[in-house]
Amino acid sequence: MLGAHTNQKLVGFWTGPEFLRKIDLAQAATQRSQFIRDVIEEKLRAVGFEISREEVVTPDRAGKGNHPKVIYRLNLKSDSSFNEASHAAAAPTSPVKKIN
Repeated sequence: MLGAHTNQKLVGFWTGPEFLRKIDLAQAATQRSQFIRDVIEEKLRAVGFEISREEVVTPDRAGKGNHPKVIYRLNLKSDSSFNEASHAAAAPTSPVKKIN
């Protein structure tokens, strides 16, 4: 949901597969994005910035994804079928004209 977090900005970067593999190996049980936030937090503290934990935690994800599933009722009494093969078998055969 874009715009839900008006004070937040996406920070992304391209990386090679070997660097990404090392990140994934180091992240242990945390999600990759949270691991990267934690690493950035450590680096910023190391160079003298004061960082609150609220600045680093994952943004609220409530209300995103997992939309309710739609259940469609099937009319099993109709003559319709669910695949093309059964349509072809049920359709009357007619001669096919060949164009030369």
